[in-house]
Amino acid sequence: MKQYFITSAQECDRLEILGILKKYKGDQKDIDIESFRIVKIDKRIVGCIRIKKLKDCFELASLVVLPEYSGQGIGSKLIQEMLKTNDSDIYLLCSSENKDFYCKNMFYPIDPSALPVSLKEEYHRITKLDFTKGIKVVTMVRHANL
Repeated sequence: MKQYFITSAQECDRLEILGILKKYKGDQKDIDIESFRIVKIDKRIVGCIRIKKLKDCFELASLVVLPEYSGQGIGSKLIQEMLKTNDSDIYLLCSSENKDFYCKNMFYPIDPSALPVSLKEEYHRITKLDFTKGIKVVTMVRHANL
C-alpha cells in the first residue's frame, strides 16, 4: 500500500467528502468540513471520519474507508487520530456487521436505553429509515479513560 497521511479536511475537500458519504451511506447531517480528518492517496480521499458534538455527548460519525482500501488499517488509524483530540466518552451507531471492527478499537456495545438523549433520538430516527430496514443497528461507547 502507498504511504498515506491523516490530515484535517479543507473546504476544497467538501464535494469529495459529500460524494463519499452519499455513496456509502455515511452520516451527512450537520456537515462541518473542519471537523473531518481524511486520508488521501494520490490526491484522492480514500477515508474520512468526524466526531460530532451533540447537545449532550460526542458521536463518532461518518467513518468511511473506500472498499478497495478496506482491511489495511486506515479506519483504525482514523479512529486513533480523532481520539487524540477528544477526552470525553464517544458514542456511535453502526450496523451489526461493523460491530467487531469497533470492538477491536475499544468501543463496547450498550443498550440503546443507555444512550444520551440526543443520540437516543437519532437512534430512533435512523431505525425507521427505509435503508435501515433489515439492518440491526448497534449502539456503542468508548469511555474516555481508555
